[in-house]
Amino acid sequence: MSDFENYYETSHHYDLTRVPVGLEIIAKALGRSPTPLANQILLDAGCGTGAYAAAFVSSVKGIYAIDLNPKMLAVAKSRFNGTKSPAPVSFCRAAIDTLPLKGAAVDAIMLNQVLHHLGDNAQTGWARWRQVFSECARILKPGGVLIVNSCSHEQLERGFWFYSFIPEALEKVKRLFPVETVLKEVLCDAGFTSIDREVPYAAVLQGERYFDTRGILDPTWRNGDSIWSLVPQTTLHAVLTEVNQLLQLGQMDEFIRDADRSRCLVGQTTFTIAQKVIKP
Repeated sequence: MSDFENYYETSHHYDLTRVPVGLEIIAKALGRSPTPLANQILLDAGCGTGAYAAAFVSSVKGIYAIDLNPKMLAVAKSRFNGTKSPAPVSFCRAAIDTLPLKGAAVDAIMLNQVLHHLGDNAQTGWARWRQVFSECARILKPGGVLIVNSCSHEQLERGFWFYSFIPEALEKVKRLFPVETVLKEVLCDAGFTSIDREVPYAAVLQGERYFDTRGILDPTWRNGDSIWSLVPQTTLHAVLTEVNQLLQLGQMDEFIRDADRSRCLVGQTTFTIAQKVIKP
């Protein structure tokens, strides 16, 4: 459940503006587990609409898909309705910081673009992130893999062309993500090691619709990025007015090209991969 985004409202059209990215990175990371991929039990924690679970259901032995939002979970379940799933998928409504699984129950865990919805920040010492990682360490088998799909501060600053319209919201959302060194420290404290990071530089979280020159004008398009829920209505009105002016002048395409120029250098998201410590 997000502390700032209303996924009850956005769940039914969320997949129109979001696509699963970095699948090849996740597949490679799953290969680090001591358990062969075909025998792995995978947890998709904060599964949302189930896009990532669907991408790996043919590769693993079984999947737990957990989300606190019942609407998102219903969409995820519907993704598998009417077809025989190659592997069993168990859905459960639960919070990612109190996972309803016994210890050492899974071989790998995915956390895709979910942790910033905890509303945590440096002032709390990232207490809720720490709790989530402690839970992940508890239910992972020794040597099990944790995959965290999140954004760096540089990616937030340079990887999204439309963030330049909403600098105040950008500063707010940056506070919801720890810097790389702090993330690594928090993972280590929770009992993880062999921490690496990979960036899918060409990946775009919103897919082709990211480049829609009229996208900002569409509430459905804006719902593809939770940062818009941090934008006050007065600011939003000013942004929509500016975008309409750029469109009328025929300058919107050029604006997007210029504002998006640095994205290919930094990417939009970072995958942090870690393994649960194997105690002697």
